[in-house]
Amino acid sequence: MTRGLRWFVVLILLASAACGALANKLAHSRRTNEARAAALAHAGKYGNAETLYFSQIEHGAVTVPLIVAFLDAHRYVNSTPLDEDGRPDLIPIKPKKAETVRDHAIDVLLEREDLSRDVALLGHYWNDVGLNRVSEDERLEVERAADADPPMPWANHLLAREAFYLTRHDAAARRYLREGVLFDRHDDIDSALAILEVTGGFPAVGEALTDPRVDRLASAWTHFRYAVEIRDWRRALGWSWVSTFHGRFSLGPMILAVVSGLAWLVFCARLGRIGERPFVRGPLYVAALALGMISVYPTDILIALQESVLHLEHTGETLHDILYFFFGVGFREELSKLLLFVPLLPLLLRGFRREWITKLDVLVCGALVGLGFAAVENLLYFEHEDLSTAMARFLTANFLHMSMTGLTSLALFEFAREPDKNSFEFSQTLFAVMAVHGAYDFFLSAKGGASYLAMGVFILLAQRFTSAVHTTRERVERGLPLLHIFISGMAFVVGASFVYASWLVGPAVAAAVLVEGMFGVVIILFFFVQELRRL
Repeated sequence: MTRGLRWFVVLILLASAACGALANKLAHSRRTNEARAAALAHAGKYGNAETLYFSQIEHGAVTVPLIVAFLDAHRYVNSTPLDEDGRPDLIPIKPKKAETVRDHAIDVLLEREDLSRDVALLGHYWNDVGLNRVSEDERLEVERAADADPPMPWANHLLAREAFYLTRHDAAARRYLREGVLFDRHDDIDSALAILEVTGGFPAVGEALTDPRVDRLASAWTHFRYAVEIRDWRRALGWSWVSTFHGRFSLGPMILAVVSGLAWLVFCARLGRIGERPFVRGPLYVAALALGMISVYPTDILIALQESVLHLEHTGETLHDILYFFFGVGFREELSKLLLFVPLLPLLLRGFRREWITKLDVLVCGALVGLGFAAVENLLYFEHEDLSTAMARFLTANFLHMSMTGLTSLALFEFAREPDKNSFEFSQTLFAVMAVHGAYDFFLSAKGGASYLAMGVFILLAQRFTSAVHTTRERVERGLPLLHIFISGMAFVVGASFVYASWLVGPAVAAAVLVEGMFGVVIILFFFVQELRRL
């Protein structure tokens, strides 16, 4: 790395630190303590979230969602969580101490005379649920409020959460449905239908969907899964596209995905020497990126089919999960990306014969299909995973998908050119990439040190990809070195990630969140930098 590049990277990181501090200052002035606390809880920083929630309660209006969120954060800080995945529907009881100072403060808080009846009643009830001290009289009072006409808002929701923890699944589903249909709460409807799917199967889901109110509030994914289960392919086709692209992604993750996508796009464009034939390679590369984004759609179709027909799902059992990740995740994602590369194949073959397309263009087009897929997948991570997991995935998923799809696309191109000669090589590459993909996700999902084995898989993949680049890149042209573009791009991505996380949870927590996912990334960057020096 040259001195100029080092200073440029340092400048990017310093600017990111300054922007992170500014973002945090703006967040303080524009976001409530409740919103910031929710972001901290989402990042797994329950102690920080608890403090902010309590501050909001002391100095602002107290609502049922606010007091419940505070009590949830408090229990995670002072209790041993019972659910290793940290799902919010499971209540972490088993207190480590009989009573803490904050427990006493909560009791005093809930006796405030200015609290509304619903906040006082449901706050007392949810606090007692967390301490495992709910009396029958207290539960009956909450049940009467939940069964009233109209019911007290949130009463059915909290009763459902307690019932689910106590494994009274029928009661939990019934309470979630009542809360959802009467107050238009999509999350409660989805929770109810998820419980029904596990306990009564899709017939129970179908029966619930006969209620027009449930049908209206149920997610597109639930409608799609149910249609696949009952083999109503016309209905499934109608819901499939909506179920894939119906999500309303937050602005922050979208900006982050765009920054990351542009950084990798510039890298791929430079790798493919776009400047030599911009009017040929430019549209080709953009089309590959767009096709990659669409490849999420067939992936979701395959997910539904695998879960419905083959019952391939993540269960936590080692042997079953090995099959799930290898023959489920790896198969469907790599096959979907390769299928969306196929529309480019005739053009690439024709261009190769006329010598205005090279094998490097094929590799880059495949990598860009993978990048398009990763861009959409990154948004899903930010919507559904905790901040630490989302950041760790975000910093590795782009190159992961680019390299895998680049390798399989190049193998498919060679097979299409000379089927008799390259059929075995194509099959070998495709199944090897599917296996590597499955191994990466399997190790990443494992608890403890096993997750670091995923980094070893990543290094092996980087070796294969850079080897393919060496083979297809016939010469090194003038201009900014590829290594400089790679390092600068990664600096921009890490810096943008820090700014976004600082807006959500503050610079200190943002740094901690990034560090949790950066150890393996540093190893990957070190290895890949060594490879790029030879390009």
